[in-house]
Amino acid sequence: MLTHPFNPRAEKDALYTAIGLFRERWEQKRMAEAVFDFCEAIERAEDVCTELKQCPLDPQSDLALVNLNLQILLAAARYELARVQDETLEAIGHWIAEEERQPSSPPTTVLPARNNPLMFFLRGRAL
Repeated sequence: MLTHPFNPRAEKDALYTAIGLFRERWEQKRMAEAVFDFCEAIERAEDVCTELKQCPLDPQSDLALVNLNLQILLAAARYELARVQDETLEAIGHWIAEEERQPSSPPTTVLPARNNPLMFFLRGRAL
């Protein structure tokens, strides 16, 4: 028997909705908050799957079908999360490579020659 009160169909629907919402939020603004919310939805669905594994399910039952759908959605959610992580790492790599390609010049201070204290000093010495 299930030890936690939840509705497996509602949990499956919640994960399905979370995947769509994450895709939408990620395309609009690539924010860490969207990733964190999505990870929470994945963890919740994983907890439900763990709970369902402990229950003897008739392979022909609706609950077995919901469990299978939930597992498929979990695989899709993990794939989506991995895709976003790879995309982010690739973007960071391009950004770093772009910075490395730009020539860096050391900071220089240019003083006018007429009022340059170094020039006053050098004028008094033999060059």
